[in-house]
Order: sequence, then structure tokens, then C-alpha cells
Amino acid sequence: MKQVPGFEQYTKSEIPKLLSIQDYKIGAFLCYELLFPGVAKKLTDLGADVLCGISFNTWLGNTNWPLLQMAYAPFRAIETRTPLLYLNNNGPSTVILPSGKIKSYLSLNKKGYIHAWL
Repeated sequence: MKQVPGFEQYTKSEIPKLLSIQDYKIGAFLCYELLFPGVAKKLTDLGADVLCGISFNTWLGNTNWPLLQMAYAPFRAIETRTPLLYLNNNGPSTVILPSGKIKSYLSLNKKGYIHAWL
């Protein structure tokens, strides 16, 4: 019996792939992969112009985990010298420059959007 029908036919990929939007190559990673510097490095080694971390932390409730997880994002931007977008359904969400500076920020439990030039 399959626990999640429709998804169980997929297998783990050892080689990350980049997304392309217009002339940009985006290195996307999910949730806790942000904690591991090797993931961001592999994506930039493949030629990512921008890193994008996507997370769904609402299920964690009213904890500091979303803030703690986001705190790793500036380090990944600095290590790879690559802009990083961190997107979380319940916040925080942020745009981080290659220097590690937070350019735009949407706080925890706040609905909205970020518009920023990289």
C-alpha cells in the first residue's frame, strides 16, 4: 500500500538540476537542505545565478524554528557569493545579497510579498 500515491514512483537524484527562467539559472532546494552548505555549493557549481530555498513551516506551530532555519540563509549566500531567496509559506521570507546582507524581509506570520531587484 502506498502512503503517498503519485509521488512514490520518484527516486532520489544524486545530481541536482537547475531551473531556468528567462536567462537565469535557479538552484532550488527544499526546507532543511538550507542547513547543509554542500547543497548550495553543488547548485552554484552547476551554474546557479540565484539560490532559492522553499519551506513550509506552518505545521511547526508557534516556535522559533522558522527563524532559526532562515538564519542559515545569509551564510549560504556568503559561502557561494550568490543571491538567495528564502520563501516560507508562513514567514519569514527574505531576499539576501551575495554579501549576506538582507535586502528585503517579510516577518513571521505576516501575509504579503517581496519585490526586490538583485
